Amino acid sequence: MGGRWLFVAVGLVCAVGCSSGDADSSTAETGGTGGSAGSAGSGSGCASCDGCCADSVCTPLGSQTSDLCGVRGAACGSCGSGESCVAGVCSKVQACDPSTCPAGCCRDDVCVDAAEQGWSVCGSGANACAECVYGSICNGRCEDGIDRSLEFEVGLVAVGVTETNGPEPWDPTGGPDLVVCVEPVDPTLGGKRGCSVPCEDVANCNFQKDEGGLGVFPGASVTAGLTFSVYDQDPATGDQLIGTTTVTPQKTIALGYSTGAFDDVLILFFELREP
Repeated sequence: MGGRWLFVAVGLVCAVGCSSGDADSSTAETGGTGGSAGSAGSGSGCASCDGCCADSVCTPLGSQTSDLCGVRGAACGSCGSGESCVAGVCSKVQACDPSTCPAGCCRDDVCVDAAEQGWSVCGSGANACAECVYGSICNGRCEDGIDRSLEFEVGLVAVGVTETNGPEPWDPTGGPDLVVCVEPVDPTLGGKRGCSVPCEDVANCNFQKDEGGLGVFPGASVTAGLTFSVYDQDPATGDQLIGTTTVTPQKTIALGYSTGAFDDVLILFFELREP
């Protein structure tokens, strides 16, 4: 049951004619017949009700709450403090602690076992579950290795090149129209070549998240290597390659990755994002 331990509160159902003070509930380790419920419901809507009745309207088991709980057409009752309605029975969930969750973590007082954990829910020893950086590995704690089973969007953040192509300008009219492309070193691992929109501002060529996406790659493809190429886009004379480099990310870095300078490229900064 996903690490949940249940102690079931047995509802004692009053027969017709009981006073309101006769109904009671107690806690036991075995299942009961319903929540703290009143007399059987009346009306055609409750004749075959598997749940409980409120104002002659059936509340089926799948729709019950802690305020409307019961079985076999009995009047709906409310559960006590700290209880919830499970299959028409008021039930108390045992607290998540080291004795009940030694290898997992606690989220909303529910144990999340190690086998159920990932980057978004991670922890051990009944400590509060933590959220790791997207794509990182959970081994009872957040580790900065890249999960090869996940997919990552390669997002371009910034690129900058030298102001001139040697002694000459990149274009007759000034700076280049920069385009950045990325492709996997091993295409068999997945992912296709993708390129950015052109950027004309060499001094401040930054990309927003909605315009810097270069493509989605499996984690296995990312760790095997990504090749970045920077071009001066020129439809008239053909694109000119400014520089190319290959990186092999092995760790998740929340602030992103820098390739360092290469060829005539001064900086190339990118992120590995959740697609």
